[in-house]
Amino acid sequence: ASFEDEHPARDFDWLNLGNRLWSHQQGVEGEAGDERACPTRQLSKPTRGELRQREQRILDAGPTTAALAARRAEGEDQLMKKTRQPFAWLSLPGLLVACLLWTSPSWAEVPTLVVLDFDLLEDHPDASRASDQQRRLEAVRTGFIEGMREHELYRVVDLSPAREMLDRFKSQRANIYTCASCQVEIGKAVGARYVAAGWVQKVSNLILNINIEIREVDADRVVLNKSVDIRGNTDRSWRRGMAFMVRDFVQRREQDADYGR
Repeated sequence: ASFEDEHPARDFDWLNLGNRLWSHQQGVEGEAGDERACPTRQLSKPTRGELRQREQRILDAGPTTAALAARRAEGEDQLMKKTRQPFAWLSLPGLLVACLLWTSPSWAEVPTLVVLDFDLLEDHPDASRASDQQRRLEAVRTGFIEGMREHELYRVVDLSPAREMLDRFKSQRANIYTCASCQVEIGKAVGARYVAAGWVQKVSNLILNINIEIREVDADRVVLNKSVDIRGNTDRSWRRGMAFMVRDFVQRREQDADYGR
């Protein structure tokens, strides 16, 4: 058992305690008739100053059990508040909000889209620029996908399940964007509602344009054609051209909810 259990907190009246001890001693002496009859030590009546000194020593020794319990309860309450604060969002209302956001019908209604590899059309191929242009084709495709996802224009699905099919079609024809049936088959293979075919037409190293065609898979119909002209055959010009196309797409979708559908 702790000290607090063996000595429960109470408010002592040291003056009354001293008086009781004095009265008890006097009673013992009266009954014995002789001071020697009492085996205990002779007690003298403590003065008020001595009682105050005793009380002060007890107070200086530490807080009472009640005070300790109050401090402990206050500390535990502060600790619980600090512990709960980082996880406040885990409360029931927070979880409900998270579930509603996750299952938002607006996101569920966003149509799916698969984006094919971009083709390059050029009248005068330049072998020295082939690797750079292929890298730029992949970069503008990635930029288009990221723009569609960021602005929730489409839910872009992974092309990987149909990669082998796409490579086979590309081996049979120069450009995939000219093969509507190929696009439809790939769209069905990945379960997308729409399929996007893109290509960059290079007239010269100064004049180029980026093109996107979006086709509805089930109806096999083109729902959107977009094109943007760029000046200069550089990473920067290609990147800026795709950024402009995405920005224009977003603005038109805000004006017309069916744009590109």
